[in-house]
Amino acid sequence: MSTRRKKMIRPPAKSSSPPVLALDDPRLAFITNKWSRTIVQPLLISVLITGLLSAILVLAEIITGSDVWLAYSAFIFFVTLEGCYTTLWLQRPERRLLNHTSYRAAEALLLALLLRLFSWSVIGNWPDLADLPDILARPHLYLVDAPFIFSGILCLFAWERTNSLAHTFIQLAIDQAEVYYYSLAPNQRNTSDKPVRTNRGEIVLSFFRQWIIGALFLAIVTSLSNYDVVEVYQGTPLALARLGLRTELVLFLLLYFLAGFALLSQARLAAMNARWLINGVTRAGRVEQSWHRYTLLLLGGIALVAAFLPIGSTFAIGRILQVTFWAISVAVSFVLTLLTTLLAMLLSLFTGDPASEPVEPLPQPTMAPLPTATPIPSALPPRQLTPVSLSARCFGRWPLW
Repeated sequence: MSTRRKKMIRPPAKSSSPPVLALDDPRLAFITNKWSRTIVQPLLISVLITGLLSAILVLAEIITGSDVWLAYSAFIFFVTLEGCYTTLWLQRPERRLLNHTSYRAAEALLLALLLRLFSWSVIGNWPDLADLPDILARPHLYLVDAPFIFSGILCLFAWERTNSLAHTFIQLAIDQAEVYYYSLAPNQRNTSDKPVRTNRGEIVLSFFRQWIIGALFLAIVTSLSNYDVVEVYQGTPLALARLGLRTELVLFLLLYFLAGFALLSQARLAAMNARWLINGVTRAGRVEQSWHRYTLLLLGGIALVAAFLPIGSTFAIGRILQVTFWAISVAVSFVLTLLTTLLAMLLSLFTGDPASEPVEPLPQPTMAPLPTATPIPSALPPRQLTPVSLSARCFGRWPLW
């Protein structure tokens, strides 16, 4: 009789899912701050791209002599901000099955429609309802014009660059899966759970190159806006006349470089956090808060030094102080006006309405007498009556019988 062993049916082994980390877990310190990813970085990217393209708008105003181009900076800022948040929204895990190409195409079509409406409002050439049949028959004659094409090219470039930079900082950020895997002991790590290694150093270097290329392009635009072609009647027909930099252009220069320095600091911090996490380095103290604090101090020092650099025939600090004093005076005037209005309304509650005094009727104006015309004496001497004329007057009335 053969003895057979009874087979034991074992329950399937439970898959080891990563545990949910507590909020005070020190491993979460390597993850990029939520405020930095959702607020600070999108704003800095939008300011960076807007400052670069707004310099081109200033140059367009100088060349064309029109003051409508700078208004498109607000729409470019809206496009960049919308592109950043859309990229962050599409990169969430629950949006992976969404058709990103179709969504991006619909987004570009919506932005083009909004740009068309914004361009009509800025230029002031709204089409009439009477031209609706012509618009439907020949839409290219009414919907496409030079300002729309030029601003559309700038907005398209801003939208593409914003999406690329937003995706760059998404790759630099450290997620919870990386924190969980590299926080385990080497013998406890499962090879199948290893996240894809990202070369964050190369990503930071790529961003730095793009920022420097933009700075060179901005320097070319600034140099072009600093000269003007004028007619000279002595010797040569054309000459280059030196112009001072416009205040808007100086502001865009400062915004571009300060936003670039801040983004470079954010990228460098993310790369260092990833290196510390992979090498098993334990962070001590508030490294991220200190990093941001010293970054703000450095940017403030750079802005202060740039404010005292000579620009044209004056210093930038003079224009900055002028704008600052004007803003302070407007704010103080508004506060004083508000306080005066509130005080007058408060006093009116206690004093009541004053008794109305009888108003004396105003004297009616009397018409001045019209001057009478005085006869003008004749300049001829008076006629002397002769006997013949006297007899003619006397007997000329009676008929001759």
